[in-house]
Amino acid sequence: MLADKDKLPIDPLADKPSKKCSCGSSEFIPEEDVLDTWATSSLTPRLAVELMDKKIQGKLYPMSLRPQAQDIITFWLFNTIVKSHLHYNKLPWYNTMVTGYVLSEDKEKMSKSKGNVIEPQELIKKYSADALRFWACSVKLGEDLPLNENEFIAGQKTIKKLWNAANFSMVHASKKNPKINPIKRNGFLIRMRSIKCNSLITFFTILY
Repeated sequence: MLADKDKLPIDPLADKPSKKCSCGSSEFIPEEDVLDTWATSSLTPRLAVELMDKKIQGKLYPMSLRPQAQDIITFWLFNTIVKSHLHYNKLPWYNTMVTGYVLSEDKEKMSKSKGNVIEPQELIKKYSADALRFWACSVKLGEDLPLNENEFIAGQKTIKKLWNAANFSMVHASKKNPKINPIKRNGFLIRMRSIKCNSLITFFTILY
C-alpha cells in the first residue's frame, strides 16, 4: 500500500494508513528497508533547474559543471548520470571537476568525526583571505592539499608585496598624468580582484 500524495512525507514506522487494505485488513507491517539516499540526491541538478523561471529552464539543463571530490564518483556522480539518462535521455552536465581533499598537517583527510577540521574563518582571521587564496592555488586539480601554515605566511607576504607595488604604481601614475582614466588606472587592481575571486572558488571547492 502506498501513501496518498497529499499525506507525504510520512514515516512508515510511525504513521498508520488512514484506510483499510483492499483485502479488508487494518493491520499493517511497515516497510523497514532504508531507501538509498542517492535516489533523491541524484535529482539535484533537475530540482535546482525547476526552481528557475520556466522560460530559461531549457538553457540551464544540462548544466555546465559538476564540481565534486573523488569519494562520491561511484555514488553521486554515477547515480545522477543514470537518473538523467533514464528520465531525460541526456547527461545532467557537460563537465565534471574532480577535486582532492584538504589534509591535516599529519597528512590525514580532514573529517568532523576525527575532530581535525580547521574552519577557513579561523585562517582568514589569522592570515587574511588573500593568504588563504594563495595557499589554495598551490595545488593541481584533483590532488590532495596538506594544510601547511608556512604557506599562509608566504602567501601573506607575497600578496602584501603585490598590493604595495600596485598602490605605489598608481600614486606615481596619477602624478605623471592626472587625467588618466580611473578605470584604466585601476585595471591592475580589477584584474587582481578577478584572480582572487577565482582562487576563492577553487579553495571552497577543494575544501567542501
